[in-house]
Amino acid sequence: MGMKVWATDSEEAADMIQVIGENIGFTVTGKIEVYSTEPVQPPSENPHGYDIQFTPYKED
Repeated sequence: MGMKVWATDSEEAADMIQVIGENIGFTVTGKIEVYSTEPVQPPSENPHGYDIQFTPYKED
């Protein structure tokens, strides 16, 4: 899963990924990697997630 978030720091971003995942019906397991990049959307008053993408996982 990939998601872009507006957050105050990387810890908040990781927390948001877990909470948003639960809100849309799944549990985030494993390692969460946070990358600081240029924003695609302008900031808003509250932290938020957007542009959620899912990539199927195939176990070999």
